[in-house]
Amino acid sequence: MKQIYDTAIIGGGAIGTATAYFLAKSGQKVLLLERGSVAGESSSKCDGNVQVGDSPAGTDTEMICKSLQLFPQVVKDLDLDVQWKSCTSMFAFETEAEQEAGRLLAEEKYAAGVPMRMLDKQEIHFLEPNLASDIPGGILTDGDGQVNPMLLCLGLLRRAVQYGAVFYTGTRVQSLEKTDGGFLIRTLEQDYRAVNVVAAAGVWTPDIGRMVGIEVPILPRQGQILVTETVNNFVHRTVTEFGYIMTRQESRDFVRNTTPDMEKFGVAALLEPTEGGTLLIGSSRRFDGYNIQNDDRVIRAMVQRVCRFFPKLADIHMIRCYAGLRPYTADHRPILSATPMEGFYIASGHEGSGIALSVITGLLMDELLCGRPLSLDLEPYRFSRFQEKVSGQTGGYARMNM
Repeated sequence: MKQIYDTAIIGGGAIGTATAYFLAKSGQKVLLLERGSVAGESSSKCDGNVQVGDSPAGTDTEMICKSLQLFPQVVKDLDLDVQWKSCTSMFAFETEAEQEAGRLLAEEKYAAGVPMRMLDKQEIHFLEPNLASDIPGGILTDGDGQVNPMLLCLGLLRRAVQYGAVFYTGTRVQSLEKTDGGFLIRTLEQDYRAVNVVAAAGVWTPDIGRMVGIEVPILPRQGQILVTETVNNFVHRTVTEFGYIMTRQESRDFVRNTTPDMEKFGVAALLEPTEGGTLLIGSSRRFDGYNIQNDDRVIRAMVQRVCRFFPKLADIHMIRCYAGLRPYTADHRPILSATPMEGFYIASGHEGSGIALSVITGLLMDELLCGRPLSLDLEPYRFSRFQEKVSGQTGGYARMNM
């Protein structure tokens, strides 16, 4: 209780550890509290892709580009190998109609400086021979990245500690009390004091917000991942169906040739090679509360969909599966913001981009709390945007209370 921290961060996943890293590096007295283990929740139940192709053009693309630029600098400063690498990634079209929509996206992104280019049928099958023979083309993106999510969190926290941060795992916050000097943070083990608090607890951020009377419009959106046996050179980069962009953004303007279960569970084909030689198979998106149990119906739909693009996967064994929760907001953008409660900040709501946007989020929160010029305009990510929605408006704040 004698120690008063400049900032207490609640949450030990990718966002929380990245924020701790940057604040501690800036010289702040940082406390990080995690109720379980570091990277024990969503950050350990995801892939490690850092991709620019699936983000909408404009501010969101600018944000992921800045994160991609920042990753090599941060990784170089860590004393742990987080398996970071720059790589290419691919979107595959199922139909000629998708091909035309993809062409418009690629042209828009290329004009914004994103290194994307169209692939015709011959090119895409030369790069990925195991794709289904009728796939008509795709998009290739240069300069994307991959990282091991769990090692990234551990590396960021380890370096933050070297910069002076203090962390406690297995420490659940019981209450937050606003005081003249900041906040009194009560846990079962002991109490802590901090001038500022950053809620970076992913899908559990609303629980932290309610402790200070703030309703945070974030919902848990479940995703499942399948893991195969070791396979050599089956796929050479992350390959995602173009329709993934539509499922992620909940677009109804784009019709795919899918089954009712695929649509119901937000299934889109994604295949990613890992450092260990296995393949990760995704993806799914559904609202099912805080349930992280795998569902046979979802798994079946995922396997059917990915085998549409890679038929030879039918001969490969799946060895395990797992599910995680993505922190979802109605406009698919994170909240990186101060709140009506002075000193209480939110860094959450990244949905499926928490790993990809971790380092840029950490930098922006550091700049925000320390009062330095921002590397990116945070207006689109402010908390108050949800309060300005009219109750009952489609896609607005009311959608978050479903």
